[in-house]
Amino acid sequence: MPGRCISAGNDWQCYIIALDFIENQSLDANVKNREKHSSAAVNLRKYRRNMYRLKIISVGKLKKNYYLEAIAHYAKMLTPVLRIDVQNVKDCPQAEGAERKRLESLRILEKVGPKDTLVALHEAGKLFTSLDFASFLRPLLENPAGECCFVIGGALGLSPELLARSQVQLSLSPLTMPHELAQVVLYEQLFRATTIMAGRTYHY
Repeated sequence: MPGRCISAGNDWQCYIIALDFIENQSLDANVKNREKHSSAAVNLRKYRRNMYRLKIISVGKLKKNYYLEAIAHYAKMLTPVLRIDVQNVKDCPQAEGAERKRLESLRILEKVGPKDTLVALHEAGKLFTSLDFASFLRPLLENPAGECCFVIGGALGLSPELLARSQVQLSLSPLTMPHELAQVVLYEQLFRATTIMAGRTYHY
């Protein structure tokens, strides 16, 4: 039996058997620990596969802390239900007017997949109530063929070519706002939409 001496008079043999027993116990514990972590990793992968997913592509990086903190707040609350692939493209401050919009929009389009549903944020786009936005969003998130892709232009907006390529043009408000603030509003509305879809008490 493990852990017991074969001969009571042989202290050295007893010591070796005890060490073997301890080592085997340690190996068993390590195997169980690896199996536990492996099972947790498999469950996490399954969970992530079952999560809603979407992309947000924007021009330039946010630099002001209050925008970053607001987005981080809503992104954290979205984590259990929505996996967001955030991609930024470099802005083109050296160009002007229509040329700047064209160059920045080309960089955005390079990030859009062939099966993605492109939703362009634009001042002349469709206005939704929050309830209507949730109804609009659900089939896009549940579409197995491709991802929903929201695009936010730079300071001058998006090019006519990108707007023509988009399946939907969405306006967050008839009011004009900085494109950085538009990202914050989009995140909040995404969170609000997911709570509406789940029947949670956030939207009144």
